[in-house]
Amino acid sequence: MQVVAVLVHLATITAHAGPPQRQCSQHYDCPKHDAAWGREVVAACQRGCDGTSADNCDALAVIYALGSCGVSRDEKKAGTLVERGCAITEKGSENCTYAGDFFRAAKNGPGVVASSPDYVRARNAYEHGCQTADNASCMMLGRMLRDGIGGPVDGVRAVQLLSKACNERYPEQSEACLDAAKMYETGAAGIPKNLKEARAHRSYFKKIRSNIP
Repeated sequence: MQVVAVLVHLATITAHAGPPQRQCSQHYDCPKHDAAWGREVVAACQRGCDGTSADNCDALAVIYALGSCGVSRDEKKAGTLVERGCAITEKGSENCTYAGDFFRAAKNGPGVVASSPDYVRARNAYEHGCQTADNASCMMLGRMLRDGIGGPVDGVRAVQLLSKACNERYPEQSEACLDAAKMYETGAAGIPKNLKEARAHRSYFKKIRSNIP
């Protein structure tokens, strides 16, 4: 009888629990469902973004950039959201790289992007990302400093950041090694030529690439 009573109690709890709460990670499924379902997903993303989830901010940015899950397309709001994600990112996460790519309108990147570039906001995002151990942000910031995009040229800091991003722990950013090598070879952005450093960076690039399966 006790077992029966427990089962009845559990059934009562389930009956009053209502439908399962939507998760922000379900935003890609919004086209398969109605507007009410989408609004629940948006609410879940908003709760996370208002808290400490940078990934939820980025997901919400995708929703507004595409105009999915029952909301109107709002690129300005999407931009604000990726900046929020960058501001609250955890150390080593790539939320700021995502924000920088959004504002740089980098259509070859993994996420949605702005319709036109805002290089100042992109550079600011990469700056914050590099300060929070986002290696990809360091590489992109180095390139923008080298080329004077979104702010003045700073060759010395550019090559420092590219050298920093040239790290075997981050093989996906191995091109930073070649960027630094080319700067040393040509004296780009006003830095002194240094063929020894150029050779070292090219050699390190080959080492990193040889370890990629």
